[in-house]
Amino acid sequence: MKSVFIPGNFNILHPGHLRLIKFAKVIASKIIIGLYSDIVAGKEAFVSEKLRAEVLKGLIWVDQVIIINESIEKSLLELKPDIVLKGKEHEFLYNQEQSTLDSYGGKLFFSSGDITFNSKDLINSSFFNGPKSLIKYPKTFTSKYDIKRSQLSSIIKKFKGVKVCVVGDLIIDQYINCEPLGMSQEDISIAVRPINQTSFLGGAGIVA
Repeated sequence: MKSVFIPGNFNILHPGHLRLIKFAKVIASKIIIGLYSDIVAGKEAFVSEKLRAEVLKGLIWVDQVIIINESIEKSLLELKPDIVLKGKEHEFLYNQEQSTLDSYGGKLFFSSGDITFNSKDLINSSFFNGPKSLIKYPKTFTSKYDIKRSQLSSIIKKFKGVKVCVVGDLIIDQYINCEPLGMSQEDISIAVRPINQTSFLGGAGIVA
C-alpha cells in the first residue's frame, strides 16, 4: 500500500489544498498530512494547530494527521512514506525533504499546475483589500543578471512622461483546472474532467 505525505501549515483549507489531496488519492492509497505545529510554523501559523488538525481530520480522503513538532526530516524517517507531495509552486525551489527521501528511496512529487492559493493572501484579501504579498521582488532574476534594486528604481522613474509603443500579439491565456478520472483507453494519457477555467491577459497585453 503506497503512502503519500503532504506537509504544510494549512491555515485555511482552500480549493488548492483539496485538489492536492484529491490528486494524492489518485497516486496512492494512504494519505498522511504533516501539519507544522504552532512552534515550527512560527509567524506563518495564523490558526492554532489544534483547529487546523481538526479540519484536516474531517476530510474523507485523509487517513492520518501528524503534528510536526521538530524537523520534517525526523517525521519522514519515522514514517518513511513512499511519496512526499507538494504544490507546483515548490518545484523549482529548495526542498528540504529531498535528501531524507533519497536516503531510503522515497520520491518527491509535485501536483499538476493548479491555480496557486496562499492562506496569508486569502486572509489579507479579507481584511486589507487585496493581497500585496502577491507582488514579489524577483530576487532570482536580478541576482542572475547582477541588477541592483537601486538601478531598477532609477530606470523606472525615467518612465514618467515617456510614450511607449508595445509591439506584439495580444494573447488571452486560458487555464482549465481538471480532475483526473483515470487512464484513457485510446492512448497513453490521463482522462480528465474540467473543474473551472480562468483567463489571463498575455502576450503584448501583459507587457503593456
